[in-house]
Parts: sequence; C-alpha cells; structure tokens
Amino acid sequence: MSEVKRVVPMYLLTGFLGSGKTTLLNRLIHLMPGKRLGILVNDFGDMPVDGAFLHREGNVMQVTELNGGQIFCSCLSGSFVESVASYAGMNLDVVLIECSGLAKPTPLVEIMDQVMAASDRGFDYAGMICLLDAESYEDLADVVNAVDEQLFFSDCFIINKTDLVDAETLERIRRKIRLYHPDAPIYETSYAEVDASVLDFRRADAAPPEGRPEWAGWGEKGRPITCTFRPPGPLKEVAVRGFLEAMTPHAWRIKGLLRLESGMCRIDCVGTDIQIRLYHDQDDSITGGLVLISKIGLDIKPLADAAWLKCVSVS
Repeated sequence: MSEVKRVVPMYLLTGFLGSGKTTLLNRLIHLMPGKRLGILVNDFGDMPVDGAFLHREGNVMQVTELNGGQIFCSCLSGSFVESVASYAGMNLDVVLIECSGLAKPTPLVEIMDQVMAASDRGFDYAGMICLLDAESYEDLADVVNAVDEQLFFSDCFIINKTDLVDAETLERIRRKIRLYHPDAPIYETSYAEVDASVLDFRRADAAPPEGRPEWAGWGEKGRPITCTFRPPGPLKEVAVRGFLEAMTPHAWRIKGLLRLESGMCRIDCVGTDIQIRLYHDQDDSITGGLVLISKIGLDIKPLADAAWLKCVSVS
C-alpha cells in the first residue's frame, strides 16, 4: 500500500502596521505546544525586527526572516516561494507566515500556486487571517489602499484593541468586513487574546470573489518610505524618548532594539503610543537599531536625520 502524502496546513497573518500580528503569532505558538511549527516573518524595513520579538518555544522548529519589502511584491516573492518550499521536508505540522504590515496581497492566488508547485504540493493554503486595529482602521483605510486590500483578500478577521473604541465604531467595522465577506468568521478582542479555534476556518474559494475592486497603488501618500538608524553606542532613554516624540506624528510605525543605559530595550511605537521596555535577551553582541516607516513620504528624511543626530549627541 502506497504511503499517503502528508500535506501541511499553511496560514498567513496580515494586518496593517501595529495591528497586533506579532502578538497574535506568539499567542498561536503558545496555543500549539504539541505541534511542530515553521514560522516565516516578513518585515518591510531592511533590518529584521519582528523576528527578535518572537517567542521561540520548543515547538518552533524553523524560523525564516525576509526583510526589505513585502512578500507579494516581485522584490521578495521569489525568496518567499523558495523559503516556504524549503520547509516541505521538515516534518512540520503547521506553517505560520506573518506578512508585513504593508502587504498588498492582490497576487496572493498566483504566489500560492507557485508555492504549491515548488513544494510538490506539500502544503495546503488554509487561508489568511486579517487583524484590524479597531482604533485606527477607519482613518487608515481612507489614506492607505493596502488596509482594505488586506481585508478583501482575507478569510478570517480579528478586530483587535476593541477596548479602545465604542460600540458604534465596532459596528461600522463589522459592516465593512461583511460587505466583502458575508459569512467569514469575525473575532473581537484585545491584545490578540484568541484561542486555537481561530484556525478552524477554511477559505471559501481558491480565487478572489467576483467583481473585486481595482487596487490603485499605495494610496494618496504613495509607497511608504523607511528609515533605519543604528546607534554608535548606548543611548540615554530621555534622548531616545525625545527622538520618538518628535517622529511619531510623522510615522506609521517605529520599532526596533536599542541599547540604553539600563540595557537592551525594545522600542515599539504605533501612532503616538511610545513603549520602551527591557528586552529579554541582554546579549552584549546585539547592536540593535530602529526602523521608521514614514507617513509623509521622503519629507521624513531630513526631519528624522536631524532628530537622530540630536538624540545621539545628547547621549
């Protein structure tokens, strides 16, 4: 009797910058202690950040980081297909892929077909989970086409940070999801607190729905610009906070690792919310750095360079 081919389910996690994807990914890792997991993390900036915040528990067998773009773009799609195909012989139970917050998944079906071909159909694309930041979704959707593009191509939805909005806002977001996905599962939560049943959905169709919208580019601000800053040495927290306060009004997201006087710290800024927390790994060999994603295009560069120079000089 011939052996039945083992097919590994593969899930994509998407959602705009700061919606909670890495928190969700860590949550799912924790919820599947008996499963052998393959993880791929995609950062838009040229410096790996989210992978450093991943809980690499004993069930995580393989982690791949792809940086410098988003996996649905030609700049990274080939590397993405090759990376996922390389997981085919690893005896995994589940593959979880965290897309960049700036993912534009219009080519999703074609790229999944390439993954299937490259892996000898060793994976089953189970579908894409979309996280929506309840507090910022409506404002973002007005100016960044990628926000609703992610919603349109997804199969399961988590409205996150519900504690920050009122009932009317939640209802408007639900209606927007139902406009494209009348029967899709919708979860409402804070801090991505879901249980393992969130993976029980199955995508309805292999192809997008009929009459899909035409997604014209990135939106009114154009393709986001990223800036990367690497510190020459330990910095003062007051100086770093000054830099962040100066730049958060002009950035979709600022995140990274910086060595401060108190030790290596995790920096995570969404909107004007600034978080500076000690990082669990205090390895002295880690130099760290920051990635800033602009909401004002190239105009960010002189502002950011001047603010960083002041931060370094104060330190």
